Amino acid sequence: LISMVTSHGALLAEINPLVLTSAGNLVALDGKVDLDDSKMALLPEVKKALSRPEHESPDEIRARTAGLSYHRLDGSVGMMVNGAGLAMNTMDILNASGLTPANFLDLGGGADIPRMRTGLELLVEDDRVKVIFINIFGGILSCAHVAEALTATLDTVELTKPCVVRFSGYMADEGRAALEKLNHPHLCLVENMDQALTRLAGIIQPSQTDAPEAATSSPSVTASPSPAGVTAGESPNLSASAPLFGLDRSTGVLVQGMTGKTGRLHTGLMRSFGTNVVAGVTPFKGGTEVDGLPVYDTVRQACANHEIGASVIFVPPGFAPDAILAAAAENIPWIVCITESIPQAEMLRVLTAMSSSSSRLIGPNTPGLVIPEQIKLGIMPGMIFKPGPVAVFSRSGTLTYETVYGLTCAGMGQSICAGIGGDPFIGSGLTDMFELVRNDGVTKGVVMLGEIGGNEEEKLAEYITTTGFDLPVVGFIAGQTAPPGKTFGHAGAILSKGHGEIDAKLAAMRDAGIFVASSLDEGVGRMAKLLKNM
Repeated sequence: LISMVTSHGALLAEINPLVLTSAGNLVALDGKVDLDDSKMALLPEVKKALSRPEHESPDEIRARTAGLSYHRLDGSVGMMVNGAGLAMNTMDILNASGLTPANFLDLGGGADIPRMRTGLELLVEDDRVKVIFINIFGGILSCAHVAEALTATLDTVELTKPCVVRFSGYMADEGRAALEKLNHPHLCLVENMDQALTRLAGIIQPSQTDAPEAATSSPSVTASPSPAGVTAGESPNLSASAPLFGLDRSTGVLVQGMTGKTGRLHTGLMRSFGTNVVAGVTPFKGGTEVDGLPVYDTVRQACANHEIGASVIFVPPGFAPDAILAAAAENIPWIVCITESIPQAEMLRVLTAMSSSSSRLIGPNTPGLVIPEQIKLGIMPGMIFKPGPVAVFSRSGTLTYETVYGLTCAGMGQSICAGIGGDPFIGSGLTDMFELVRNDGVTKGVVMLGEIGGNEEEKLAEYITTTGFDLPVVGFIAGQTAPPGKTFGHAGAILSKGHGEIDAKLAAMRDAGIFVASSLDEGVGRMAKLLKNM
């Protein structure tokens, strides 16, 4: 039992009851083992030996093999969404509108052709699905790229059901235009969620709506609003301002894992934003260069040659814990760990070891941190941000992007935006981030984006009440209609009895004076009113 926990990633290893027989023998009458999926991914032979395919549906096995997060539900609307947070929010919106989802399907951040093909095949082949809803927010992943993947997929997958497509964010207009050229009889292109719900209802409940019965035509494509002062694809205008939180455009940034494909890509995007990346670290590649930047074998070597104020980690999950500790050992002020799927026991080891370090850890499983026109640490789409008085803290990447985009389009810039991470064990939590902005002199309001599961939101509510936090707070929780016992994209987003229950979470937030929005749009509108009245 001890070995299962310490070496094989068991989150729970229990014999209950253990019986002592009259003959003096011990007999395990029953037991339970709960395994960490992230640890199992690092132990493929153990995973194979313990796997029981009969416990999962063929569709779930097929989806997981393709890299999709998929759960079968009980409705008739087939969902295909990019990002766990946005997928949970889409599920909630559909349920609230009487359009019950047939599945939860998160394409992830890639939404490439193989994932798109598998996802579309699953929905087309599912007899329960009456209409397909593709809901995409373009961040780092552009809507035009998704349109290309969908176009290629339709060459090999016959779309026999009506399919409503909603694009928003980066290159939404270009994505819709590309799909409109297909003139596909089952594609219906919409510009916003209200139009999507009307179309879906017209297909599922034609007798209860004035909407057309079939999605056989596309509405005219009009331009989506662009964030004020920022043009998609261009770097923000870097203007002089006082440093916030010890971070600005002069901060020296280290990238651990810079020589990898993902690390190199996002190093370039961070530099395009204006971030001062000065070096990278990859063991055994010291002395080389990546795009003109020096690479060192160790963090210590990099710190000896450069003034490092922040480190961004793009290291595989098997090595990421030690990468975090290497940065913490040098007391680098900010450590941002993008890596997902780090085993829970490993993160507990890291957090314990970091207790003697002055470093502040963001993540893991985070999209990073942005101070508009100053610095970007991570993978957030830089074109949606503008400076302003609203802090945004979130457990979800895609919900963060959509919220920031809405704030910017409404003329409300951001003082700081940080994703705290979607895992059960993280570095800086919501309370840490709120403490950071309570007296910064710039932040006038906070938007908090939470999820089902865990107790981050409850801890935040207690913090606000006990410390007298006096900035207005708008909150939103995704995944409120999720069935219990299933993990929805993020390891921490799971409903279980007595832990992270949604009614208690919402009540705690409201009791603390947080305005709990029923939608992202309502949250943006509420923040606008709060700032106007200040």
